[in-house]
Amino acid sequence: MIGKKAVVLLCLSAFFLAAVVSWGEEEEIKSITAVRCNPSALVIDGFLHDPVWELARRFGGFTQEEPEEGLAPTESTTVQVVYDDEAVYFGLTMYDSEPNKIVARLTRRDRWVESDFVRFGIDSYHDHLTGFYFQTNAAGVQRDGCIYKDTRTDGSWDGVW
Repeated sequence: MIGKKAVVLLCLSAFFLAAVVSWGEEEEIKSITAVRCNPSALVIDGFLHDPVWELARRFGGFTQEEPEEGLAPTESTTVQVVYDDEAVYFGLTMYDSEPNKIVARLTRRDRWVESDFVRFGIDSYHDHLTGFYFQTNAAGVQRDGCIYKDTRTDGSWDGVW
């Protein structure tokens, strides 16, 4: 069952299209292939019902960071990526067998709060050392920042997404 907050759609600038960053892991780096779309075919409403999402391949097989870093997740998450001349669009579906236990706390942007969240990074220079990370929790609170020296982060950067 998918909870009300289980689908998150993030919009990013087109120049961020690249491989997903693996934070300092010595494992195979996963990449995602994006599908080109017509921007008028997308409605950004938190749901992935637009026909363009049917064309985008679903990627999964991710690992968890918390509570046990590197282990298989207890719930499934899939990611789809489409792009146009102006932006890259990420469609994430996070499944939860107990949606009534999802923790969704509000706070100001870029502040840490104990809650359920999804975070991913983009290695936009494809140098495996730098990039950008994006995070949102079940209440829609955004966190983002720069990645440098492979594992260090700087939360002072605020992207428009």
